[in-house]
Amino acid sequence: MDRKKRVLRLGNLRQDYDYLKKIIHVATKLRERGVAISTSEINMLHDVSDYMVCLSIDALRNRVAAEELVKSFIKLQGYLTYIKYTKRHEHESIAYYTGFLMGLERLLSLWHEINIFEFRAISRDDFVRRWRTTSNKLNISDSPNEHLYENLYLELIRSKRISAKDLHSVPRKPGAYALWMEREGRCLLLKVGIAGPNRKDGIQGRIRYHFQSNPKNTVLARHMIEDQDFAIEVGYDFTQRLHRRRFLAAFCYFKILVIESLNDKELKDFEMYLENKLQPRYRGKVGGPYRAIDFGVCP
Repeated sequence: MDRKKRVLRLGNLRQDYDYLKKIIHVATKLRERGVAISTSEINMLHDVSDYMVCLSIDALRNRVAAEELVKSFIKLQGYLTYIKYTKRHEHESIAYYTGFLMGLERLLSLWHEINIFEFRAISRDDFVRRWRTTSNKLNISDSPNEHLYENLYLELIRSKRISAKDLHSVPRKPGAYALWMEREGRCLLLKVGIAGPNRKDGIQGRIRYHFQSNPKNTVLARHMIEDQDFAIEVGYDFTQRLHRRRFLAAFCYFKILVIESLNDKELKDFEMYLENKLQPRYRGKVGGPYRAIDFGVCP
């Protein structure tokens, strides 16, 4: 006797793929009848949609259930695509439920930061960064400072290099910075950041913290501790503070730009602009996922 398939429930609703597939299949067939369906059948279609929505609402509070539901929603999209292309079925119900399930899947994936596809945003912050790039490409950017940020970016890139021994010369003023590692004439951007107008020690204080590499007061140190692939690549044990400090002093340099014309919100917006434009290795959530190690031209 075949073993029975596991029936997954979320609250009092079934969420296993086979059951969800049956619901979508029946609803698709019903929608195909168009204007011929009765009022009660229209209400049934609303109930089908609400079933999926209620499952998703419950999954917002349960990451494990959300992961299963995301997989089922993606699989259902594949099932509908299969019907469309292999059976040459072009009814609008296919497109409707494909889009509907995709919306629910993206909601759960972003809410719980579930990383199924690397090319998609995996968190709200990640999406906001990506949207800036996308909105620029689509020419629908809502940032009134876009031109200003581009000019500030060029000034930052053209500024002189600041190494550990130059720390005393860095102004105690607000502004932005970028940190590069150089190896054999090629560079890798590690991080960009800002020092807001309320910080008394300004950019100098931020850079000093980075060179001291105390994970209690710098996210750069926390990123490096988690980034074992990069540690192996450069031959240092980044779990050791002394190793991180030696690496930063020996191989890294900053570029800085004093900016006293922007308020705290505008500086944070500029920082996001730099992250989108320069794509530093360390951005967003500590622990990655981190990009492939790719050295390029040094600024």
